[in-house]
Amino acid sequence: VASSGLHQIDLTSWKYRGVLFSNDSLTSIAYCKETKTLAVGGALRLHLLSNNKWTYHWVGYYIDSAITGLTYDNNNTLWIGNLLSVSQLGQDGLFSRISGPEGLPYANITNINFDSKMSSVWFGTFIGAVRYGSVDIASDGGGLNYVWKYYYGSRWIWGNKIMSITSSTKSYNTVLVTDSGLSVIEFTQWTLEKKADHFQSLMNTSRHLRMGLAGECEMTKFANLATCVQTPSDNDGLWTSMYLGSQAFCYAVTKTESARSSAWTSFLAMEMLNSVTGIPGLPARSFNYANGTLSGDWWTNSTAIPGMAWKSNTSSDEIVGHFFVYPLFADLVCESDEERARPIKLMHNIASYITKNNFYLIDYNGKPTRWGVWNPSEINDIWSWGDQRGPNSLQILSWIGTTYMYTQDPALLSAFRYLTQEHGYDVNMLNTKVTVPDDLNYSDDELIFMSYFPMIFSKSRTLLPPSFFDNSLKRAWNIAKPIKSSLWNAMYAASGIPHSGSEDDDLINDIVWTLKNWPLDWINWSTSNIQREDYVLDEDRFHIGGDLSSLKLLPWDERTFLRWNGDPFTLQQDGAGFTETEPSAWLLPYWMARYYKLIQ
Repeated sequence: VASSGLHQIDLTSWKYRGVLFSNDSLTSIAYCKETKTLAVGGALRLHLLSNNKWTYHWVGYYIDSAITGLTYDNNNTLWIGNLLSVSQLGQDGLFSRISGPEGLPYANITNINFDSKMSSVWFGTFIGAVRYGSVDIASDGGGLNYVWKYYYGSRWIWGNKIMSITSSTKSYNTVLVTDSGLSVIEFTQWTLEKKADHFQSLMNTSRHLRMGLAGECEMTKFANLATCVQTPSDNDGLWTSMYLGSQAFCYAVTKTESARSSAWTSFLAMEMLNSVTGIPGLPARSFNYANGTLSGDWWTNSTAIPGMAWKSNTSSDEIVGHFFVYPLFADLVCESDEERARPIKLMHNIASYITKNNFYLIDYNGKPTRWGVWNPSEINDIWSWGDQRGPNSLQILSWIGTTYMYTQDPALLSAFRYLTQEHGYDVNMLNTKVTVPDDLNYSDDELIFMSYFPMIFSKSRTLLPPSFFDNSLKRAWNIAKPIKSSLWNAMYAASGIPHSGSEDDDLINDIVWTLKNWPLDWINWSTSNIQREDYVLDEDRFHIGGDLSSLKLLPWDERTFLRWNGDPFTLQQDGAGFTETEPSAWLLPYWMARYYKLIQ
């Protein structure tokens, strides 16, 4: 086929036999062996040769615009690509149209290819590649578990426009030729356990464990992991607590020495965050050697450990992490009373320090840290703290109540009753999740659910009036449910709050969906989904000047954010390919779900 028409060559004599359809600029050709039908696509018509007879269909009626690609699948259905949509012509002669509402992520089709090995259809476009096929490489092509996938950005391809696509008939590989190079996408069958092993291997490198502290690393060369170096961050305590939690659950499930060793390595780092400040109950944001890299503000030299420096102005994020993980470490990893006393002492120090300082986290300079505020005179009485009223009430009750369950310290029980009975913190926490569109905060979601969980694990929820905890958690989870968070879902399931069988199925299915769809690499590739056609715009956020956001959750491997504090619905996602995030956000919910027997 050519713009000049359909040229015919006798392959026996190699003689030219003339041209057909010279009045149509032809672009593509496909042949179906089963029906012995030849399809030719052009700017004006779809030409079909069957039983030695040509028929045609005009472009502009069943086919939106000039044909740019044709292929037959294993059901003898003809797929027809154009710049506006995809059409199908079945063996029964009926046309159907597929665009964004039917699941097509992006049109502007440049070419189409059928992968017979995996019974899937590939579409090249001006911006990335699209695949419609089974998620299982062993599929028989019957349509079970068929999904649309969009491959765009440096995670998947180099360049934008797909010039051609070829799928191997002997392996599960597809080759994409782009306007900037060549990309190969390989499909392999993995179990979640194998994926966990892979992510754990990433943690067992110097890229993500600096003196036991877990965190991301920064590259000096694009996507070159050999140049990736971890430096202190503002949230080393929170990220380390999530990794330590994953190892605690892993050890509880597997009883492997490697998991116990990993847990102890990071617990010692958490312990150092507490001791380096020289103030019992005041953990640091981070620490490093005094002559090492001290990026950002708030650094001070340690008076307790010479040669070390620590980052002050510790936030509520960090405290959430400490109280989330110490009960897990005490109950799931520690094997003697002496070992168990260490995380419990850290909990008690922090809870007592905040309580004795009138529910403030007091820094080394004698002033409250910026976010270390749980005092009723601010949380209840100052308008600007309104969005933190529920979350901070939940936090302080969780921490004091959980520590009381481990220490039986009457001062903590008294403080718990003071906040609930005199200042209504139990009522405050009923509505922890803010729902106003211009105040959606997914970082707060992280802090909320990680504060609910200690009350589940320690049973300190029993200190609250009946149903208060359950109603609060269920409300928060119902609002956050569209995120399909494997972590929030695992925590909610662990609560044992009664729910219907269908809710239980959805909860488990969403855990598995997220764990399966999480990408294998953790580089913050540049990703944009603004051009997609398969999302529904969140008009509430759009009309108030917020980010362009989708009401539909896109798969995790088609987005940039790889932590739970990012907005999963935004279509405008920054990424540059110079950062690799530590895999705790996947490891923690996986091992938590394994521990609670939600998955195998």
